[in-house]
Amino acid sequence: MVPGYVKCPKCHAALPRTRTRDNNAQAGGTAMQATASVPWIPIVITVVVAGGIIAFFSLRKGSGSKPPPATTDTSAPTAPTPTPVAPTPAPNSEPVTFSTPSPQNSGPSPNDVARDLRRSLEQKRLWSTVSVGGGTIEVRGTSCADKAMGPTIDSIAVAAHTAGLTKLRCVEQSGGVVFARDL
Repeated sequence: MVPGYVKCPKCHAALPRTRTRDNNAQAGGTAMQATASVPWIPIVITVVVAGGIIAFFSLRKGSGSKPPPATTDTSAPTAPTPTPVAPTPAPNSEPVTFSTPSPQNSGPSPNDVARDLRRSLEQKRLWSTVSVGGGTIEVRGTSCADKAMGPTIDSIAVAAHTAGLTKLRCVEQSGGVVFARDL
């Protein structure tokens, strides 16, 4: 019978409890004494490195600090600025009108239109680059086939035509033209 049974496996009678000493038994567990030691070296290294980082940022004098206040020389007198006086018309004379030359193109520049189109595309998360060459706007990105691209282009069409831009091309990143249209 195997030692450790309390009852007989066949008749279920209680077995006598005897202590047997097994000389072949080996001690379980580790043979070394378990000690709880604190890893001092990593703790000291961490404290020194953290202290060095804090000291570096607190003692540096970089561009992030405020500039010194401007000094003004109070010993030099300041000249008063003259106030402009409107000319008074002579009695019984016709008013004089001055005409300023008007620029040839008072509308937006092509670069302004390209910048506005890029911002509109970014607001709709249609990430693309916009460039102007000659009378053509080129939109380069992966969202040329997106449904929101058409209404966004329509929103700047009048400003683009005023700026002298007549065509728009939408090009994939690989260089293939997805569509081209007149403005």
